[in-house]
Amino acid sequence: MLRQIQQGDIQNIFHGLSNRDVIQYYGISFTSLEATTAQMTWFKNLEETETGI
Repeated sequence: MLRQIQQGDIQNIFHGLSNRDVIQYYGISFTSLEATTAQMTWFKNLEETETGI
């Protein structure tokens, strides 16, 4: 089931997207929880302003 990202997901997102073995397949990576939170907030704002999803 797909759902919107929630604050409680940030740690897991950071864990996955800061792992060298994982990020070699992605165009994005994070070096801190703060950077992860900022990016997830940006995605949320896109949806809220109906400029992206």
